[in-house]
Amino acid sequence: MTLVTMKEHFKKLETKDGSKDLEYGDHVLKVNDISEIEEVEAYLIEGCKARDIDLSHDTMAEEPLAFKSIGYGYCAGALIAYPQSTVAQNAYLIEAIKKSTKKEDYTELFSKPTDKYQSKKKFKIKKIDKLVILPGSNVLRQLVDRNVLISLAKQKAYVKLHPVTNREDIKEIKRMFNKDRIIGIEYGLYEAFDVAENIYNTTTSETAIFATMNNKGLHSIEEDGHSFRGAFSPLINCLFWGDTRKERKEIFNALMNSEISNIFHPKDENYKNKIDAFLDTIGKKGSGTFKHTWK
Repeated sequence: MTLVTMKEHFKKLETKDGSKDLEYGDHVLKVNDISEIEEVEAYLIEGCKARDIDLSHDTMAEEPLAFKSIGYGYCAGALIAYPQSTVAQNAYLIEAIKKSTKKEDYTELFSKPTDKYQSKKKFKIKKIDKLVILPGSNVLRQLVDRNVLISLAKQKAYVKLHPVTNREDIKEIKRMFNKDRIIGIEYGLYEAFDVAENIYNTTTSETAIFATMNNKGLHSIEEDGHSFRGAFSPLINCLFWGDTRKERKEIFNALMNSEISNIFHPKDENYKNKIDAFLDTIGKKGSGTFKHTWK
């Protein structure tokens, strides 16, 4: 199977015929520069080739525990790689936390988020108590608990629409939230994020990492028992294991400090060593051995 790189993937997002289904006729999806992360991607690709490991971008297949391939993608300014199995990925993350011995604080790398998507308008409100960050229409209805949204609307929360939100979903959100509490798709996300105290999102959103490393409140809007699993869902879900802001930050720092970390940031001088350790731990093709040990 031919590997679609991050650059090629984002180019498809920009040119895909679908913008006419958005609320704003002149809205064109544009992705910001990701050249810095491409060096990390290139090193991962070469490492997989050398070890005969199958690799795919932005996918989450449910392979058996003895998984045959790994996936990777862009998240929170870093590249994250993972076994193509939810069970194996969960087990790997727990093993990674167990093998975390250093105490380095990675706040600086993850405290200044940059938006993956370019925006046309600037957000001007100076303070927000509750900010709801919605996923795109491809997963919104199957992932988000509608009753939680209704409750947050009554609490006068602000809601940020994903850049890829269709007309039907925008109308639905407008029925729930007062219009002056809706931050449209033409606005950037992180101007609102920066002034928010509490973030409400899903396990598909990189904002959980940024919220954690900026000491913001983090809350789930996902429906209990849903079956959808995004590529980064197990990683983001780890953060919700923490009951406090301090505990969530400790969990993420533990993952970054692990000798088998699967999070590779271009400004981390050890990212090449981490990639090599990750791939060596995964092993040769089809040799995944991690057990589902957490309860």
